[in-house]
Amino acid sequence: MSSSIDPPKRERWARLRFSIIGALLAAPPAPGELAGALQTLSLKPWRHPASTLDIRFSASTLERWYYAARRSGDPVAALKDRLRGDVGRFPSLMPDVIDVLTTQYREHPGWTMQLHFDNLLAALKGSDTPVASYPTIRRYLQAKGAWFKPR
Repeated sequence: MSSSIDPPKRERWARLRFSIIGALLAAPPAPGELAGALQTLSLKPWRHPASTLDIRFSASTLERWYYAARRSGDPVAALKDRLRGDVGRFPSLMPDVIDVLTTQYREHPGWTMQLHFDNLLAALKGSDTPVASYPTIRRYLQAKGAWFKPR
């Protein structure tokens, strides 16, 4: 459970990653000893930032984090998860599908999600326009602020 003072998920992961490799950054191992130090860290259990269960990371993962943090001026920021390039966009939805869906929702806001999907399929049945999956349509409508009554 998160509260309003909890840092965002990406920030918690970055802090965990930094806490794991931070000692190597503060006191770099002697030449030829990095692999051994990473192997030692890979055997140690770490607390998952969300579930609080124990997790382990491979030496190659730790090595990737180490070099990413070392190259960066801000190592914690360098260790954040990268956002996908298509966040907030729906590349699998063609403009025709979006138009039909938007019009349909505007005319029938009380329909269930499944009814909207079924009617979208019916509206585009004769066309060559591909229709995305039900979960994609659902995510799109929810991202646009559509409200649906339960089934």
